Amino acid sequence: MPARITVRVEHFQHDWKGAGCCHTVMARLVRAMTTNVGASIPVSPNTRWPPGCQRRLARVAGDPTFLPPVARATMSPFPEAPDVHDDAWLDRRYYGGDLPAAAERALHAVGLAWEDEAVAEGHIYEALDLAPGHLAVQIAAYKFYFYRHRLQEALPYAQACLAQILRRNQLPADWRDVRPGDAAFTTLNPEPRMVLFALVAYGYVLARLGRIEEGRAALIKVTELDPTDRLGALRLLAVIDGGGQDDDDV
Repeated sequence: MPARITVRVEHFQHDWKGAGCCHTVMARLVRAMTTNVGASIPVSPNTRWPPGCQRRLARVAGDPTFLPPVARATMSPFPEAPDVHDDAWLDRRYYGGDLPAAAERALHAVGLAWEDEAVAEGHIYEALDLAPGHLAVQIAAYKFYFYRHRLQEALPYAQACLAQILRRNQLPADWRDVRPGDAAFTTLNPEPRMVLFALVAYGYVLARLGRIEEGRAALIKVTELDPTDRLGALRLLAVIDGGGQDDDDV
């Protein structure tokens, strides 16, 4: 029997990027549906539901026509609300010019909203809608779910990051086929080091999900590519073999 999800309409001081934002409401709805835990979801009457939100909700619900009742009730067009976070910190460019400014702004907003998981996750959704294939967004999504201990949700982003970084370095698509001489893994060159970081993250998430042998294989590959163990793969293997966990620097 599906969990009961009710919606209550509330007016928020800042609808557009805060608790009433469509991405935040969507994060709460998705969380309630995927955990099968009943919830009362607050939503602003001014919440707008762009196609990206509708598609994600439809996938989670398993019904392409699905929209929550509040979305059906608020589909009439509303003028775009002003952005209430216009300070220089949110507007700074850190990730490079190829990331759309609005997507980078959403990533910065994740940190500001970290204590409110649904609001922070809403900003992750927003960034994914704006720049779904950008490596910075995929890394941010991975880190968000990893540090929230939502490892099953972190895994697809770890995989996506690894696949993209392998392509950027013109390496075999299957990490098992990568050899020490394929790139300058033992130098400080940032691109090959990104391969190692992505492989460590991927392997450790697998191990934490109980896929021990798959995770160990990925970490052992890192030790082959990084024989001086600068990235600490041997330490993580010891943690896994000892049955523990270590969230630091992964």
